[in-house]
Order: sequence, then C-alpha cells, then structure tokens
Amino acid sequence: MQIVFYKLKGFNLAVRLEGLESMSNQFSNKHSSRTKTKDCMEKLSLLLFVAMLMLLMPIHLVKADNWVEVARFEGTSGVSEKHFTCDYFEWRIRWAFDPGHYHFFPQYHTFSVATYREGEDTNPVNSIFEMANGSRSGTSYIHDSHGQYYMAIRALDLDSYTIIIEQNTDAIPEFPSWVILPLLLAATAAAVTLRKHLCRSRRISAA
Repeated sequence: MQIVFYKLKGFNLAVRLEGLESMSNQFSNKHSSRTKTKDCMEKLSLLLFVAMLMLLMPIHLVKADNWVEVARFEGTSGVSEKHFTCDYFEWRIRWAFDPGHYHFFPQYHTFSVATYREGEDTNPVNSIFEMANGSRSGTSYIHDSHGQYYMAIRALDLDSYTIIIEQNTDAIPEFPSWVILPLLLAATAAAVTLRKHLCRSRRISAA
C-alpha cells in the first residue's frame, strides 16, 4: 500500500512538474512573442522617423550638369518675338548686349527680355531688364518648368545682343511638397496594419 502511495505521489509530482514545464514554455513563448512585437514596432518607428526626416529635410545631391544649347537669338535694336521649346525641367538663359558708344542718358539704351509660356502674355517665367550703365551680361536659371515658350525682346538703341537658351539634360524634377502628406498617411496606415497583424499573430500563438 505504501509503495502504491509513493508511486501515486511520484506520478502526481511528475504531472505537476510537467504542468509547470508546460506553463513555463507558454510563458516563454508569450514573452518571446511580445519581445518580437516590441522589436518590430521599435524598428518600424525608427524607419518612419528616418523617412519623415528625409522628406522634410532638403537633400542636395552633387551631380554633373550637362548643358545643351536649345536656341540662340542675336540682333541689334528693335522689338522681336522668338519661340523655343525646352524638354527638360532645368534650363537657363545666358544673355549679353553691347550698347555701343553713348555719352549721356543710359536709360535710352536698354535691353529687355520677358519669357512667357506659349499662349500666355501675363506672369512671365523670367524677366530681364538692364540699362547701358548696368550689367551687360548675365545668366538666369529656370527650375521645374518645361514646354514651349516665347521671348518678347525689346532692344533700344543697342549695337548688338545675344541670347542663348540651354537646358540641363541631366536635370531631375524636384520633389513636390504636396506629395509629403500622402506619403506620411500611407506610412501611418502601413504601421497600423502591421500592428494589427502582429497583435492577431500574438493572440493566435497564445491560444
């Protein structure tokens, strides 16, 4: 009888030990699942933080420009209209003029160029106006704009002028600011979806 009691006691102890081991394994699995979930959320938060910094901070990449001539206009005094097309998002206007010999009244020797989009006559994309006693050459840069344009040139009592339009064939459009908000919303939605998925997986593993 005593032997049976000890055997039953030993069986009881073995069952209890097995139960404790099973509970320990379940706790370990739950703890491991929680740790993995926490690690995933921390990594996702860090990724979202870095993405937000990259979107909000201006990034300037050093790159080699490749300027190619699009059109060249030359003339003397008079009024004219010149048309041209730029296929790339960055282009420039290089200009120079020679007022000749003048003694007084530099305001009577002027160089004026207004550049418009084709079909428009207001809000020029670029304007140049100089008198004989001011700058006689220069370069104007236009960014994030391409298409068909025309120049309204007014040269008053000048010996000569030259206008050269060049475009940068390596130009890439700048990142539009309006895209930032949709990207942030998409990132937030992805984070919420991932969190729900992780919570669902944790509940399934706990069951």
